[in-house]
Amino acid sequence: MSASIVVIARHAIPVQGSGGSNGGPALPEFVEVRQAPEAAPQAEAPAVIRQSDGTTVIEQGGVRTTITQGPDGVRIMHDGEEIVTVPSSGVPSDPMDNLDLSNVVPDGAVTIAIAFFVAIAAMVIGLPISRGIARRMDRTPVAPPLSPEFRSELAGLQEAVSSVAVEIERVAETQRWTARQLGAQPGSVR
Repeated sequence: MSASIVVIARHAIPVQGSGGSNGGPALPEFVEVRQAPEAAPQAEAPAVIRQSDGTTVIEQGGVRTTITQGPDGVRIMHDGEEIVTVPSSGVPSDPMDNLDLSNVVPDGAVTIAIAFFVAIAAMVIGLPISRGIARRMDRTPVAPPLSPEFRSELAGLQEAVSSVAVEIERVAETQRWTARQLGAQPGSVR
C-alpha cells in the first residue's frame, strides 16, 4: 500500500528561489502538504527529494509528488494528477474547474432510463383500460326487459300458432280416416 499526500489549506510553506526570507517567495498561508495516515503501519521508505529550477520532486513509497513554481504561480501534482494550483495572486484554482463530466453517463443509459419511465407510464395508464375491456368481454349478456304491449302481442301469437297446430292435426286425422275407409272397401283401387 502506498502513502498518499493530502493538501490542506492552513500553513505557509516557504519555497526556495528568488526573494522571500529564504531567498524565495512563500506559498500563501492556506496550503499545507502532509502525508495521509495509512490503514496499517508499515516500514516507511525514506523520501527522496530533488530540487531543480523551481521544481521540487518528492518520491516516497512509489508515489511521486511534484511542486512546480513558475511565473504564473505554484502547481502541486500527485502521481501526475494536478491537486491544486496557487496563482501568483494567492488564490488557488479549483481542481473541479478542470473536471470533464461529459462522459460520466454511458451512451445507452439515457435511452434505457427514458424507456423505463415510458413503460411505467404505459402500465399505469394501460392496466385499468385493459381490465375494463376484459370485464366488459366477460359480462354475460342480459336481455332487455319486455314491455307489456310486446308481451300481450307475443301471447296472441302463441295462441294463434297453437290453434293452427290443432287444425293441422285435425286435417291429418281426417286424411288418415278417409284412407282407411277407402282401403276397407272391396274392389277399391289402391
